[in-house]
Amino acid sequence: MDKVFALKIRKIFGWITVGLTVFLGALFLGNVLDIYFTGKAKGVGAVVYSREIASQHLATILPFFIFYVVWVIAVLVIYTKFKVDTKPSVYSEPVYIFKRYQKRLISANALFEGDREPLFAQYNSVLDKIKKLKIITLAVWAVAIIAFLVYMFLPSSFTDKNHATEEVLRMAYIVLPIFMVAFAVNIVCNYVISNICNGFLPSFKDLTKGLKPVNTSRFYDNKKFILILRIVIIFIGALFIILGIALKDNDGKNGVFYVLQKAINICTECIGLG
Repeated sequence: MDKVFALKIRKIFGWITVGLTVFLGALFLGNVLDIYFTGKAKGVGAVVYSREIASQHLATILPFFIFYVVWVIAVLVIYTKFKVDTKPSVYSEPVYIFKRYQKRLISANALFEGDREPLFAQYNSVLDKIKKLKIITLAVWAVAIIAFLVYMFLPSSFTDKNHATEEVLRMAYIVLPIFMVAFAVNIVCNYVISNICNGFLPSFKDLTKGLKPVNTSRFYDNKKFILILRIVIIFIGALFIILGIALKDNDGKNGVFYVLQKAINICTECIGLG
């Protein structure tokens, strides 16, 4: 069987399965939110969650869930029919191969001349495009993280301390769409970068022909750096825990009290425990 054809079949069925999984998750989440808001609209003392209410809502998505299970089994069978013996995927990725060729390019101390000069100019153009896409990705993620931190540190974001579920849902409505956009931009940019690298690989191979790769390990590849970074992260986490215990608000209550209160409220509002 043709390897390229088998890969295409596996990729098509894989992406369809991803889409069905996301759709099933959205159906499940939509039913959960519908149960909550419908129960809340009934007023104080009304039963929000119960076995009967949950069963009634889950019954609406049961046919699709059965279809999903059958689909996954069928995909597994198809995958066994379209087997592909390849190296680990990371070694065949265009971006990985592009970086390997870059290590060869570093060994050239002088600018290329003659037949390789146009290829070198094309390489610089490709590199500029990749850098711009990476900057876009980092900028979008930076906006998402800053928005999340601003929301978390604004006292007005958490005004009703007795209804933890509403606070979590409100945070999800505000912050989650921003992270979804950042995630989508990340996927698109990585896909474009992969296509750019893949399109330039034949020319890059000719450009670096006869050059030997150079070791380009960076500071974050150093084991000592990774160890120090882990220690710093653990220290920061411990520091925030200590601050949460030590610092108190105007009512004389510390962070432990509010964390415990929110945990109890979530259990009480969600499944009636606490």
